[in-house]
Amino acid sequence: MRVVYINTLILVTYCTFSYAAGVGSHLTFLLRVISDPSVFEETQLNINSQYYFPWLKSGAFFPDALYSCSLNNKKWHDFAEYTHWSPFLELAINYWRDTYGDKKNGIMSEESQKLAAFLLGIFTHQVVDVPWHALGEGYRDHGLLKVLAELEFNSDLNKAHSYLDIIGDFLIMADMLEGVDNEADNLIWKFFNSLDWALPSPSDISALVSLSGFSEVDINYRDIEKCVTRGMTALNSEVRLIATDKLPYLLLAYNSSPRARELIKYNKVGGEFDLILTLKRKVKGFLRKFENNEMVSYLGDGDTGYDSIDIIERSMPNRVVPLHSKSFGSFKKYWIGRKDSHLGENMLFVKLNDTKFYLISCSSFTDRYGQVYIIPICKDNKQLIYDSTISPVLKIKGSSIGKIEISYNDSHALIVIDSFSRVIKIYHSASEHYSYQIDDCDMNNLKIVSIIYDRSTDMNTIFLADKLYGKNEKGKVISFEIDGSGRPIKNTGTGKVLLQTVMDPSTFKLGNYVHTASSVLISGKSMYIAAAGAGVVMRCHVSAVPLSEDSCSIVNVPNNPENSDISEIVPLPSRIHGDFGKTLLSIFHQDEIYILISQPLHNFVHVYKEIFGNLRYLTKLTVPIRLDEIPQLVGFGTSMVFDRVEGVLHIASPGINGGKGAIWTVSFSEIVEAAHRNTIELNPNNHVKYTNPLSSIHARSFGFSLAWCDEGQLAVGVPEFGYNSIGLEEVAGAILIY
Repeated sequence: MRVVYINTLILVTYCTFSYAAGVGSHLTFLLRVISDPSVFEETQLNINSQYYFPWLKSGAFFPDALYSCSLNNKKWHDFAEYTHWSPFLELAINYWRDTYGDKKNGIMSEESQKLAAFLLGIFTHQVVDVPWHALGEGYRDHGLLKVLAELEFNSDLNKAHSYLDIIGDFLIMADMLEGVDNEADNLIWKFFNSLDWALPSPSDISALVSLSGFSEVDINYRDIEKCVTRGMTALNSEVRLIATDKLPYLLLAYNSSPRARELIKYNKVGGEFDLILTLKRKVKGFLRKFENNEMVSYLGDGDTGYDSIDIIERSMPNRVVPLHSKSFGSFKKYWIGRKDSHLGENMLFVKLNDTKFYLISCSSFTDRYGQVYIIPICKDNKQLIYDSTISPVLKIKGSSIGKIEISYNDSHALIVIDSFSRVIKIYHSASEHYSYQIDDCDMNNLKIVSIIYDRSTDMNTIFLADKLYGKNEKGKVISFEIDGSGRPIKNTGTGKVLLQTVMDPSTFKLGNYVHTASSVLISGKSMYIAAAGAGVVMRCHVSAVPLSEDSCSIVNVPNNPENSDISEIVPLPSRIHGDFGKTLLSIFHQDEIYILISQPLHNFVHVYKEIFGNLRYLTKLTVPIRLDEIPQLVGFGTSMVFDRVEGVLHIASPGINGGKGAIWTVSFSEIVEAAHRNTIELNPNNHVKYTNPLSSIHARSFGFSLAWCDEGQLAVGVPEFGYNSIGLEEVAGAILIY
């Protein structure tokens, strides 16, 4: 009965919102832009003030609203199509200049600002649609719609389109309104729930219709107003539903596509965070069109380069909010990034040549290049704290980080990869670094996935991967070597860093969009390579580089016959594979080697043991999930680290307890002793070490990443901190030190 009830509810929702597909998403992206004052620093227009929200919102939905005006009238459809592309905005801005721009004080008149706000809303709609729906050159193969179709809907674009525009819209709205007080004075709530949408003057709308080549007899102001009002009413109903009864819809949505949230937010092209950055960059250029004769296609991109930033350090009392009734620990310091910095997305601790400790945080969704934050820290009463006496927090371009051992002075060198410029940067101290160009590399999304050190040769091998490599995102792995002094081996012909191909998709029978090398682990003589799109982990011989099918095998997953043949690896929906291979971890315990492979969409961590060159399955870890939880959002195994000194494993579940999040801690000896059981369910009263102590924090982000320091501290990344905020802490991210 419950299944029938849920399906009935979702069917009603489809019918209710089918004509307003995507309106919530478009307004969410619009709000992110207009709430950032820096976007409007170079314009005289005041259209980001709350007064102009009604015209901004109408514009953001306007192109889609026209489709529902007259379903059987081709002229309405043609006009709707025309408003989706830049020629419409070209003529609209020219009309604005002719009507308001040349008049004394005309640019600041109320009618002028209303029209400009309306056109800005339309511009944000156009910018979002292209990568979101995988339209146009450069987006067709990598945009969100295409990737979602290939990974979750067996390449069916129509099914993916329906899911994305209707259910995806609901998911974004549910996330945006999570924890937001439904009070009239709450700006976010008011923005989405106010019935105040408005169009520019009838004369302005009529002029735009006429200039577009359509007759006011066929397309008139009153009909347009009715169509836009439908979108407003539908959005209001959707918001009310989210506030009162969202759980059944979310359960059905994530049962259908467990990875939907990850893809919608984090897809490299057209994901939510990519769109927000793209919009803010492009809107700056668009606003200049009202004051000069630049084309609409002009984009004002800027390079932020290398500078110092302010990261807010906060002190907290010795307490945490427990998952249940018992407190399990405390922390004293945490850091919050600046707006849109996603602090804590990826982290590590390093001790550089200046003998100082640094906490390194990397975000691939800050600016267009990615950003690396170098935070100086010191030890105070057994706690790692920000040390302002060393240097300011530095921000440098880069999309991936790693560290190598420097053999002669017991320190590390920090490795930063700048994929955009194809540059490797090696930092021996916070103020000293060397840059090296990567030789003939056609990989645009390089990540450091593993580093191994050979003491016999005093060489470090850095493994880089691009899971999105190729037109069809099959993935590729390469490597280069760095000697013990921290300098890479160069190609004698070009003087650039010498690269070696480790795994090329052409040597494997890989299906499209399998995303090979989403995670890579080197353990002894074995290399483990995960393919996130297929939920597969390959085990290969390191000595057999470049790898081939003959040197690799598939890691067995009990009770899962899918993708068991190395000769053919194809994408599978995440509801089947559960993101098997999300995190890979090698543990050396009591002279034995264990391999841990997480499956966070099913909330499992699988434990294997290496025995005489073979891999034997032992057991799996899991956690209890409440009936009012969405299992696919719990994310047990999203990240893992091991304390070698104490022999303790830390596992994050960012979405447990209604999105509050928790870090589970278990002795590895306890796991080994209980390995005879098929499943080991951890007990919250015994194994929950830390829960999210920050108030007003966005759900499902506490523990997105973890980093362990040999000094005995655990860093917990919360990159979506401030997601439900607009202002200085909006998606700022945070790092907690325990």
